[in-house]
Amino acid sequence: MADTHAILAIAGTDLRRRLRDRTLYIQGFAAPILFALVVGMSFSGGFRFSATIGVASADDSATSQQIVDGFTKQPPGDSPVRFVPVDPAAVDQQISSKAIDAAIVLPAGFGASIASATPQPVGVVFDADKRITADVATSIARRVAAQIDASRLAISAALSASGSGDPAKAQQIVSGGQRVQIPLQVEVGDVSDLYSPVAYFAPSMGMLFLFFTIGAGARSLITERREGTLQRVRAAPVSDTSIILGKTAGVLVLGLASLIVIWALTSVAFGARWGNPIAVLGVIVAVVIATTGISMLLTGFARTDAQAEGLTSMVAFVLALLGGNFLQPGSLPDLLSRLSLLTPNGWALRSFTQIGAAGATITEVAPAIGVMVAIGIVCGLVGLRRVRRRVLS
Repeated sequence: MADTHAILAIAGTDLRRRLRDRTLYIQGFAAPILFALVVGMSFSGGFRFSATIGVASADDSATSQQIVDGFTKQPPGDSPVRFVPVDPAAVDQQISSKAIDAAIVLPAGFGASIASATPQPVGVVFDADKRITADVATSIARRVAAQIDASRLAISAALSASGSGDPAKAQQIVSGGQRVQIPLQVEVGDVSDLYSPVAYFAPSMGMLFLFFTIGAGARSLITERREGTLQRVRAAPVSDTSIILGKTAGVLVLGLASLIVIWALTSVAFGARWGNPIAVLGVIVAVVIATTGISMLLTGFARTDAQAEGLTSMVAFVLALLGGNFLQPGSLPDLLSRLSLLTPNGWALRSFTQIGAAGATITEVAPAIGVMVAIGIVCGLVGLRRVRRRVLS
């Protein structure tokens, strides 16, 4: 059985010993901030976005053609979004071939349905790997739908005011209300005004070095076994479960302290706005749990502390490359974008970007938090079993 007093005593002893080690301050605090500043300065021009969105109409009404023309005949300029007409039958093929990034689709009967109680919805087709473009296309489609609703209300109000005695006049009102204007203007924006590169690369680099900070704590079990101190601890009336939980609690506290200090320093000293504090803290806790679980799993597979250190370094850099820690948001190739969802840091970086750049709340990033916690629990349970078998046996 686990003894709470013993767990806290072991965790406190580990923390005091680690706090006397200068390596902790380099790996856990100084190095992530320095790397974040250097990499962030490389992208000091901000994060840019561009997309090609197709506009397809399966409806032959004048209203639908007016909407298509309103999009595709915009005057040339510096807009990051370009609209092109697309055959509705070729939308999927155009997206698959990367000719367009997303498509807005007007269904058959769309124009005639504007005056009805149930207008046809505007469709959006997009590449699931291009979330920013998908969000932009969806936002534009919603704006068109809002214009449709405004036209329907105008038609209803005009018909009510004029009465229904004159069919010709009623038809004239309906025809006028079906003229949907597209007051669309997409402006070039520099995201760095709201979401600085440091706010992205600070947690990015923090998570990379988190593996080394937490991994060192997890490896201490192997080191203490080699040096004989673990045997002396086990000679006391302390269960193996208490020892493992105490070590785990210690590395969790160190990991949380590392990311929270990085968050505070970059926010105060460099004005990096990470976003909603509750959401940020939730993601930090989740990614620390995930990293602790993975580190415990690696420790369970290592025979020596040198092997554990080598495994930690290899896995940390592989996950960093797959998760996009070294790239600006939205610039991951399609394959890496999909593979990033297999990594806890990939989920965390997406969440930090949503929180900082799009103002996401804890509710909106809750699914990602759940995935990271699940990764940590599964890896941790497997790792603890192997640690108990190989290190404490």
